[in-house]
Amino acid sequence: MRLRSRLATVLFALITLPACAQPAASAPIDTPAVAPAEAASAPAASASAVQEAVNQLRDEGHFGSKHPERHLRFKPDKKEDKPKPKDDSLAWWRHFAEWLNNVGRVGIWTLGALALAVLAVLALRMRRQAATDAPLQLDAAVPQRVRQYDIRPESLPADVGAAAWAQWQAGELRPALALLYRGALSRLVHRHALPIRSSSTEGDCMALARRHLPTEPSDYFARVTRARLLGSYAGRWPDGEEVRELCRLFEQRLAPPRAEVPA
Repeated sequence: MRLRSRLATVLFALITLPACAQPAASAPIDTPAVAPAEAASAPAASASAVQEAVNQLRDEGHFGSKHPERHLRFKPDKKEDKPKPKDDSLAWWRHFAEWLNNVGRVGIWTLGALALAVLAVLALRMRRQAATDAPLQLDAAVPQRVRQYDIRPESLPADVGAAAWAQWQAGELRPALALLYRGALSRLVHRHALPIRSSSTEGDCMALARRHLPTEPSDYFARVTRARLLGSYAGRWPDGEEVRELCRLFEQRLAPPRAEVPA
């Protein structure tokens, strides 16, 4: 209530101050003129009252006091505060050089691995070639069996061809071809001295025959081997005429070469 009354006093003084400050000439003609001393003292009194009321209100803390205010605003993006990268015209070439470096490193390791693999394969082949080409020096090195086949001469019939043909006619197709193959291996080892080992495969034996035998015995052994493989593993048995010819040519094709008699 006191604040309201003081505000009313200040407003009243501010309103009445301009009216009191007007010159006497503006007054109506029939109004008695005010003395000059009274006219000068009235505005001064009103102005002092206004200033006193304002000072009192200011001292009481109703005006001019400070108080915090809160406002909502968007938070600035931190990425905008980061300095922008400089425009580097050589960036593409730098990335390209790094890519070439990485590709070259991978390529070198790949080529090294391939080279090691090739060397390992060549070493294995050379070892197998040396083992197959090594001549038989001792009788103890002659194998008695080649895989599951017994190739001792005493384990075979005297006439291998005739015995194999008799089995074929009796319907024993697999044993007939196996007998021809066993007899051929025995002749290659004991009469032709081929360096066949007990672990030699059919392919190894045919390669040794091509390398160390003439054309006719080598081709004959290849025919016997193929006929046995196709019949035993693929069920593709040869016809009777082909088997009959193989049995008839057994002694002729696998006979040891005659020694030349010096003149």
